[in-house]
Amino acid sequence: MNRTSGVPVRLHVLLAALALALGAAACGADPEEHRPAHGGAPAPTFTVPSLPKPPFPEAARQTVLRMARQDGTSPAHESQLTVAEFDSGYGPHLIWRAARTGDICMADGSPEGSAGKACVPPAKLGGGLRPGPSAEAVMWSAWFTDRTDLKRRPMWAMTLMAADEEIDHLSCQGHEFPVRRVFTTRQNGVPLTFYTASVPESLQGDYRVAVRRTDGPAEERMTITFGGPTTVQC
Repeated sequence: MNRTSGVPVRLHVLLAALALALGAAACGADPEEHRPAHGGAPAPTFTVPSLPKPPFPEAARQTVLRMARQDGTSPAHESQLTVAEFDSGYGPHLIWRAARTGDICMADGSPEGSAGKACVPPAKLGGGLRPGPSAEAVMWSAWFTDRTDLKRRPMWAMTLMAADEEIDHLSCQGHEFPVRRVFTTRQNGVPLTFYTASVPESLQGDYRVAVRRTDGPAEERMTITFGGPTTVQC
């Protein structure tokens, strides 16, 4: 990760291949909190709050553009820096495709003008490099505490990618987590769609991913782990 100005900004990139290499870890959770309801009642739903979306700071945006020019990952035009919002209120970030390298890049920033930036090269994206539709986690953005949650549960904000399909939502332990579509591009003729999502740190493992394809709805599995000590299967 590149970092500039005085305030450190955490934007940690874990490629999907690294996430998969960690194996199908189980989801960590409080057994009482996530125990299925009895008597046929639906399991409780973990609600990710919808909060006002702040604009991306202009000072940080200029820092990001300068960093991208220095390492050759600038978009074709600065107007192609797309704001990537999170339903949880975290962020926002910037996302774009580098004109020269084809990397997918993402950045966050502070009002003071500091910024962090990370990129994933085309060879690591997967879309268009293997047959068939697929969904994967391509960037871990940051750890944060949900300020609207009375239990102050730690959350992770991350970026997902779908190749030749669309993601509807994630689920684990009976809880559904929304995704927000933030960016689209193509690689080798295959449409790539990027989404933001926020999930609790306590739920780690093999998430269920509801997707839509040209031939109808389907379900995939996506390994999401943050190194939690307690594990339960999603």
